[in-house]
Amino acid sequence: MNLIFRVLKAIFYDYPIKAWRWFVGELTNNEMSNARMALSIGFGSMMSSMPIWGFQMWVAIAVAQLCKLNRAIVLTFSNISLPPVIPFILWGSLYLGGVILDQPTLISIDDITLDSAMQTLYQYIIGAIVFSILLGSCIGILSYIILRFTRHTPK
Repeated sequence: MNLIFRVLKAIFYDYPIKAWRWFVGELTNNEMSNARMALSIGFGSMMSSMPIWGFQMWVAIAVAQLCKLNRAIVLTFSNISLPPVIPFILWGSLYLGGVILDQPTLISIDDITLDSAMQTLYQYIIGAIVFSILLGSCIGILSYIILRFTRHTPK
């Protein structure tokens, strides 16, 4: 019985505390340059609106590991597609896809066919990729400017 309590304590108390300490330590890493931290923020923001719904965090963590970015920051900023923000991301992606492909973005419930759905999906995917790159670039540049003026970097 004591073994069961030890295992439960390790699973529900010890490991979450160790994981939380690692996460906070990664977020407050003072040895990381402002450019690398801004790149991590921008990449996480870019991945948040990429049209690979459901796999964004997995891909973000894998690429962050390969590029030696801060995984905790990338993971945190890849979660900005919260339910109140999703309509704006979808509309922005569809609108930008319409601008790029020179097609209207009007969607009518009456004339939905398989062809119109596929055309709108293609327009959305093109727009979402461009939108996510623009979003990541803007947030990365803005975060670099903020970090440059507010954070002390190591020498």
